[in-house]
Amino acid sequence: MKTVYAVWANSDSTEGRGVDEIKFLCDSEDLAVKLSKKLGPMGGSDGRVEKTFILESAEEESLLYKKEKITRILRNLSQKDTDILRDYFAEEPK
Repeated sequence: MKTVYAVWANSDSTEGRGVDEIKFLCDSEDLAVKLSKKLGPMGGSDGRVEKTFILESAEEESLLYKKEKITRILRNLSQKDTDILRDYFAEEPK
């Protein structure tokens, strides 16, 4: 994985009623901050800069996809279901 900085801005630069999307991916945080200037609606605010990662191989992409999918599923489980899963995976394999 490689560390990069994502510059986020709203897709509707007039009123800000669109969705946030990545406008730039930068190797350096300084460049990302410079590019984020006045990206908000009507140029009144700066875009958001977040440290993130990009994948450099198909194997990494597959593992990340599986992890995200499992995380999404786990967020929707009740506490009881989460406890059952935790106990199940904590058991020693037979």
